[in-house]
Amino acid sequence: MFTGLVEGFTEVFALDPRLEGLKLTLLKKNFLDDLKIGDSLAVNGVCLTIMGIADDTLCVELVPETLRVSTLSKLTLGQSVNVERALLAQGRIGGHFVLGHVDTKTHILDIQIEGDAKIVKFLVQQDFRPYLVPKGQIAIDGMSLTIMGVHEDHFTVSLIPHTQKITIVADYKIGIEVNLEFDILAKYVQRKNSYLFPVI
Repeated sequence: MFTGLVEGFTEVFALDPRLEGLKLTLLKKNFLDDLKIGDSLAVNGVCLTIMGIADDTLCVELVPETLRVSTLSKLTLGQSVNVERALLAQGRIGGHFVLGHVDTKTHILDIQIEGDAKIVKFLVQQDFRPYLVPKGQIAIDGMSLTIMGVHEDHFTVSLIPHTQKITIVADYKIGIEVNLEFDILAKYVQRKNSYLFPVI
């Protein structure tokens, strides 16, 4: 469980494709020093398990389903990624409940500057539109963000200066793909009328 309040970003150190998925090695920044093998780490909003730790790096493994539904299949060496450690029970929940289970990916349609903020427009597939409400929550690359507006084929968010400083938002350009996780409460509310998330 995460809050969507990204703690910072780190860089991809190594990529090791395997038949059963991908071994991903990340640089271990100082704020990640307390991680242990078996801990959860959100990487661009995807919940992953720490499988190995060295002095300056940590390793996670991605299964084929994760590579299919997220943008992590397109990572490159040196690329920056958002990271957040799992929520501590005694911590403040400043964002919203983020599971790290990415629903889909989409791309950026437009970026506008408004004062110190960046207004970013994202394409949304019609099937996922019921999970979007103005002033509701969404996780984009693991960032808990408030939805500004919902339109027929897109939605917008406003990125404050703090978010721009500590996350990978500086790398955002028109056409770039991002991971989306819709609010779990919105999914439960819509569950009765949707076959997107069938009971198994």
